[in-house]
Amino acid sequence: MMTRRGSPIHILLVTLALWFTLIDSTEVLSGGTIDATNWEQAEGLVPDSVLNWVKDGSLVLDVGELSYDPAAYLPQHALNSLQTNIGRHEIDEKGWIVDTQTAKPARHIVGFPFPKIDSEDQKAGEKIIYNEIYTWNVHGHLRLVFQLKWINPSSGLEREIDIRGQVAVLQGWPGITALPNKDLVEKYQIVLVSAPADIKGTAVMTWRYMSPDKQDSTFGYIPSIRRVRQMSPASRSDAFVGSDYCLDDANAYDGKVQAFLWKLLRKQDAIVPFLDKNPQPIERNSTGEWCTTNRQKYIIYGFEKEGWQGAAWAPTNCVWARRPTYVIEMRAKDPYYNYGLQYIWIDAETFSAYYKVIHDRADSYWKTSIVAFSGYEGTGGEMRINTTAHSVMVDDRTRHATGTEQASKRNTQTYFADVNRRDFTLAGFQKYCR
Repeated sequence: MMTRRGSPIHILLVTLALWFTLIDSTEVLSGGTIDATNWEQAEGLVPDSVLNWVKDGSLVLDVGELSYDPAAYLPQHALNSLQTNIGRHEIDEKGWIVDTQTAKPARHIVGFPFPKIDSEDQKAGEKIIYNEIYTWNVHGHLRLVFQLKWINPSSGLEREIDIRGQVAVLQGWPGITALPNKDLVEKYQIVLVSAPADIKGTAVMTWRYMSPDKQDSTFGYIPSIRRVRQMSPASRSDAFVGSDYCLDDANAYDGKVQAFLWKLLRKQDAIVPFLDKNPQPIERNSTGEWCTTNRQKYIIYGFEKEGWQGAAWAPTNCVWARRPTYVIEMRAKDPYYNYGLQYIWIDAETFSAYYKVIHDRADSYWKTSIVAFSGYEGTGGEMRINTTAHSVMVDDRTRHATGTEQASKRNTQTYFADVNRRDFTLAGFQKYCR
């Protein structure tokens, strides 16, 4: 029997088909698996590159609901700033974050500088990125230990290096008011390779200033000659020790905000990765630092899971949850920067960055990073944080990937850490690296 288009029966059939499609989509997005057999369920909710991995079977999205609200998993001063900092800061014509009361550069920013985003604001993209940078700053000084893993999509693990780092954070948390900061530094940071032996001691130190007129001061330590050399700011887009990451790729973006042009493209829901549906434990040590424990969950890569049919680099045990996000376009002002257009997907409530899609200088697609987050909670809820637990950068041209091992039984991440600022001088850096 033929049904005439526009007839009541035809309209009823179309309506029923759409209804059942909607029901199926809702069921998957609240709990289920999206893979090569139903990849359409993720269309428009992840970057195109990620969708292609799902379509070809490289990646499987186990979708679920979190047992906690990530927006509530912030230190109390960061939560407070979502109200107290509304209208408190602005970006002036020179690129400074200024206090709106005095129109002078803000010297002490506690929490997120721009908690309320107006999508019509021409500087909305830039303000969101500042908030993304401050998702780390709100956790005070940091000591970090993790591994970088070179992964062939077919054969698996090729190489692993151990990294330890520390960050002296001079903006974003209450302790900054007691820290001398005449040069208006945002943070000092050291990233050091501690193994294997052939590159042990290789390190990079960064001094990042709040001033738009002062580029990052970046220094590299070369163990073979035991010397510190100053690096060009553009070198932050060079491959880090031969991996698929550059320094600016950390946490999706960890560069200087004023070094780029930013444009907010849209606000949309997205499916994004989390370590687990439940928050992980964090404990306070005897000196008052907050540390992750060996009881936390850790990521299992495809090459580590027996019978896995997808890509070796794929995280196989993440929970993929639906979150509101901003999608922002970014382009470096430096013509010698190795990347062209980039697109970064950032949580509209926590300002965590989940995806970065990277094009080359000719604006042809190149590679994509995925970043998984997790809430952490101290006993009794005394401390709550939301931070990165895993990331992977996939180069779709070379068919190679570099993943991280952050949340791990062998690694401890330390927040509100006790660091020695003398380590961040040139002499201290050289001593630290030996």
